[in-house]
Amino acid sequence: MIVREITIHDWQAILQIQADAYFEIQPESVTVLQSKWKLSQSTCVVVEEQQRILAYCLAHPWSDNSAPPLFHELTHIPQQAGLFIHDLAIHSSARGRGIGRLIFNYLHQQANRHHLQFFSLVAIQDATHFWQKLGFQVAPLDKSLHSYGKNPVYMKRHLITTA
Repeated sequence: MIVREITIHDWQAILQIQADAYFEIQPESVTVLQSKWKLSQSTCVVVEEQQRILAYCLAHPWSDNSAPPLFHELTHIPQQAGLFIHDLAIHSSARGRGIGRLIFNYLHQQANRHHLQFFSLVAIQDATHFWQKLGFQVAPLDKSLHSYGKNPVYMKRHLITTA
């Protein structure tokens, strides 16, 4: 398995994984997903094995104590200090193989490289436990997360960057 940056040729597989992975929210359009990729290509990745895409992750720099609304195209990245993990989805046939941790390790390297101070995300579909295993903690947020479906949870993990 390899983690690599998304290319223009990966989007059909990404849309298929998104449709397979999400059952509590409506999938975002390819235009919305690509807007995140266009702003931060080094942190938007797929996991590939034998020329088959098993998972993808869209992450981009973002402001502290904030989460971008779903279904909106991003046109710029605000002043940031952290990396927001917008979407990490694994095809159901590939779950349980350590792919989530593999992607997170890649993102951790990127965050260190860019001297970012934290990760943040909104956990949906009962993913809170998975993220807690990776060191994330529930964090307060003074913003509605209604676009994220039932019971969204804002989470954060501080980074200790390496020189």
